[in-house]
Amino acid sequence: MFQSLLAATAVVYLLCNLEFASALESKETLEFVSIVFRHGNRAPLVHYKNDPYKGKFPDGVGQLTKKGKANMYQKGKVLRKMYDGFIGRNFRSDELYCTSTSSDRTLMTAQVVLAGMYPPVDSYHHLDPHLAWQPIPVHEDSPDKSSIFGHGSLCPRYSQVFYEQINKTTETLKKEGRVQEVFPYCEAHCGEQVRTVADLGLLVDALKSEAADGLKLPDWVSEIYDSTLLGFLDILMNVIVTTAEQKRLITGPLLKQILDNMSAKSKGTLKPNHKMVLYSGHDFSILGLLGSITKSKKLIPQPEFGASLAFEM
Repeated sequence: MFQSLLAATAVVYLLCNLEFASALESKETLEFVSIVFRHGNRAPLVHYKNDPYKGKFPDGVGQLTKKGKANMYQKGKVLRKMYDGFIGRNFRSDELYCTSTSSDRTLMTAQVVLAGMYPPVDSYHHLDPHLAWQPIPVHEDSPDKSSIFGHGSLCPRYSQVFYEQINKTTETLKKEGRVQEVFPYCEAHCGEQVRTVADLGLLVDALKSEAADGLKLPDWVSEIYDSTLLGFLDILMNVIVTTAEQKRLITGPLLKQILDNMSAKSKGTLKPNHKMVLYSGHDFSILGLLGSITKSKKLIPQPEFGASLAFEM
């Protein structure tokens, strides 16, 4: 089952708020900002057969949870505090642009982030005295190509490279003796076939999603979760963007747009002349960018829910 659901999966770290350090001290010279963030906490992308929490996510698999919505609303409030004065308190379409991939969880994440950033501040923008919210546009035209790994069908070329890397990595782990006990142990307890690092990664992703929402890990997994299983999820994450070709296919267009916008802004030719662009995306989005702009050979941990990466100029 896990293998067949890989095509509907968005698995990708970190930087829970890398951007928080810089903007407050540099507003006088700051000219342009691009922020890429992962969506908030979500339900598992798939429930394994013996999952005790199948009924705990009423909005369905892969959807934002209540905690995820609340966390990303708070993130919007933090971004407002950071960039207040750089961007106005009333939304202007010539100042800020928000774009998202086409999944429900990224579109909803963008909406709650903007709600936190732009509460109505005057009577003109108050729709109702009891509603501290106003609609802000979210555009579904992101150059982020994480969707080639989801929504039911893989890009044919990416699919070929990805499964080659999955098989290669699985065989390497077997030769190193790292999965001989883990695979059958997890298979026996979860009720699903666990034969590759992708199968194991999907299982761990489900466990991690449930733990992030405050649910207690099953007894069978608690002793090996931190010490063993999370490491295999990071291995899968990095398999997704192992080669230069994979990085180019997933995040090449996104990185190009970020750099092109910065170049145009510096030349005074950016149209519309935005000050900030927000990209609501996935763990892949951040992982692919980090893999493209760093030369480190170390595994990059999976970006956490709500993690973000800012490019300031």
